[in-house]
Amino acid sequence: MKKARERCPTAFYVIAEGRFAVTQRTSDGTAERTLRSLDPDGVFGEIGLLTGRLRTATVTAETDGVLLELDGAAFLELVGSGAGVGSRLLGLYASPGQATGAAAVGASEG
Repeated sequence: MKKARERCPTAFYVIAEGRFAVTQRTSDGTAERTLRSLDPDGVFGEIGLLTGRLRTATVTAETDGVLLELDGAAFLELVGSGAGVGSRLLGLYASPGQATGAAAVGASEG
């Protein structure tokens, strides 16, 4: 079982094959909760790259799988080439009424 645990964001990943779980430690650190499951065409790593924040979740392969990796700098260049792409990516995770971090996208997001 392979886990992506790097604390500093370094890359963007696209799932080509397999199933992956995204988990996060509870605030007291005593348990791990599942945030979501990812299947082929799912992505991860974009939030840390776009916000410049340390990673706060762990991605674990639940089955054999294949990941496509895009270097962080290349991802940011790609996202920067389209107006508002970074904000739209962050908006996918925002709850209604929650800020998406769009201001951080313009400032560093990588």
